[in-house]
Amino acid sequence: MKNRKSIYRLTFLDIGILILRFGLGIYMAKASSSYLFEGKMAELQGFLESLNWPIPDILAPLSQWVELISALFVLAGIRLGAFSMAFTLIVAVIFAHGGRILEDGLLPFMLSLCFLGLGLMGSGRFSLDFYLFGRKSKP
Repeated sequence: MKNRKSIYRLTFLDIGILILRFGLGIYMAKASSSYLFEGKMAELQGFLESLNWPIPDILAPLSQWVELISALFVLAGIRLGAFSMAFTLIVAVIFAHGGRILEDGLLPFMLSLCFLGLGLMGSGRFSLDFYLFGRKSKP
């Protein structure tokens, strides 16, 4: 009986991680693709230029491509995507939002915590990590 309960908990945990991966991955893929494919890149480049960032014409699209690829990795269940997304969002909180977590930096801060937690938990049974490495992608 004890073994059966642990199997069910594991399955529910895997389903929960899958739901979390899909929710976060779809949200970030949509956010980054709006900059890349819907003509919002000039807005981001202007914002980076107003912060006196070097080469905003290169850094703006680069950051959005990293976000999009990381979001696709999260959707596929590659935990590297979660860690790179957490790093990218923390950089956004610190530099773009001036570290004002409780003001305009709340959303990227909370998303970075979710991605960091997802990276630490692993991608679960329904992931590419599990099928490639034969493990649950545990730390």
